[in-house]
Amino acid sequence: MANWAKIIKGMGENMQFDDCMKQPMQALSYLCEAADAGLVSYTETDGKVGITGQIPDCSQHGTAFAADGMRCILLGLGAKYPNHCVTLVTHDLNSFTIPGLGDLITEIRLNN
Repeated sequence: MANWAKIIKGMGENMQFDDCMKQPMQALSYLCEAADAGLVSYTETDGKVGITGQIPDCSQHGTAFAADGMRCILLGLGAKYPNHCVTLVTHDLNSFTIPGLGDLITEIRLNN
């Protein structure tokens, strides 16, 4: 499987994303690192690699990426790209699903 964290991090560094999309790209990279560490899971459906699980705390990358920050970033991605990111947050739910990482990255790149 491709090293999604490295791919997304490289895209975020090499592309001229506006400020509002830099943080979501970083968050996606950190989610992939969490999947590589077994904290969340990669999925594969119809040949598309996705990622799913409980929203992790990635505060080792800065306070903006603590669990609350990651939740806000994922809620924002879900609002902007509802076909590509689903975030479930209630009093007892704290999970996300991105069914196709490549599809979401493409949408972010096209709408940047």
